[in-house]
Amino acid sequence: MNVFLSSGSFFPAQTGGPSNSLYWHAKALVENDVAVTILTTNRGITEQSPVPSDKWTNMGFGDVRYCSSRYKAFVNSINATKRSDIIHLSSLFYFPSFLLAIYLYLQGRNWIWSPRGECSADALRYSSIKKKLILKLINRLKGRVVFHSTSPKETEEIMAVFGKVKVLEFPNYCSLEDRLAVDTKKQILFMGRIHPIKAIENLIQAVAMSEEFNTKGYSLKIVGKCAPENAGYLNSLKELVEKSGLRDKVHFAGHLTGKEKSNAYAESYCLVLPSHTENFGNVIIEALNFGTPVIASKNTPWGILEESDAGYHVSNQVSELADALNRIISLPQNQYQAMRENAFNLCEQHFSINNNIDKWIDAYKGNFKGA
Repeated sequence: MNVFLSSGSFFPAQTGGPSNSLYWHAKALVENDVAVTILTTNRGITEQSPVPSDKWTNMGFGDVRYCSSRYKAFVNSINATKRSDIIHLSSLFYFPSFLLAIYLYLQGRNWIWSPRGECSADALRYSSIKKKLILKLINRLKGRVVFHSTSPKETEEIMAVFGKVKVLEFPNYCSLEDRLAVDTKKQILFMGRIHPIKAIENLIQAVAMSEEFNTKGYSLKIVGKCAPENAGYLNSLKELVEKSGLRDKVHFAGHLTGKEKSNAYAESYCLVLPSHTENFGNVIIEALNFGTPVIASKNTPWGILEESDAGYHVSNQVSELADALNRIISLPQNQYQAMRENAFNLCEQHFSINNNIDKWIDAYKGNFKGA
């Protein structure tokens, strides 16, 4: 069986959760004797982690081609799909995948499509005219698609857009990393894109309101890449920090990768994801992987945090986020350490790619024949 994966960016790029989750997915497939072909672009590739451009390379997790343009990505995808049994596309609005879907439909082939949260009402508010046109066209193709959702919430969102369609529901899985021997700091962490959908301003206001945060010497570390079109949003966050008197307590760390990123997770007291919407939230499993508890908004599908005593699942209203911060900071040390163990165990038991890749292999064999 040969599985073809298409994505706008791919590991070692760190442009978002799918860059890593697809890498872990591909690596686990290869380790289970499944041939993998990956077609992507060099978006997010840096001089620190260079890759060959515009040629096929075996990277140990499949045959990969990092294309220098989206046009080249589309053209090379056509040939790659001809020798693939299973075709798995990511993102409805990544243009090479959209064009490839039309080509596959005309060829009478079936494929799986991971929208990556793009069907949520909040996500569809951005560039809405263009997205509405693309979704209208995809509705004509959907008879040959099996959609992949990462949660019941995303399944509902997909069906709200496309009606009664085939949906496979699997969470994103991760490759477990060794827990780092670093001391936990009095540091609250936000990790993710700097984008209005993340509601980072709510978190800043929450730390300003939290008595425990302010009286016990805590700080907030905001880690993430800001696209040029969101520069105004980043500036508004920095202005809010100044107005709130938090200049010495809030640090914008920019984009982190590799060991710096891992250390940020491991050393933080907890991660907070206050988003207005998330289909999944890869940063949550990455934090849990290091035994770091999580406070996630109820706009994310993470009720299991409360069930597993690995964090809190609360409204992203400022007062509720502040209350959650007060609760976790004021935990007795033995209860907090137990929460860290619960966080790691939750990741290991439910989100380890090595423990769950067989589900994907069975699904590929049973549901997603490419012809």
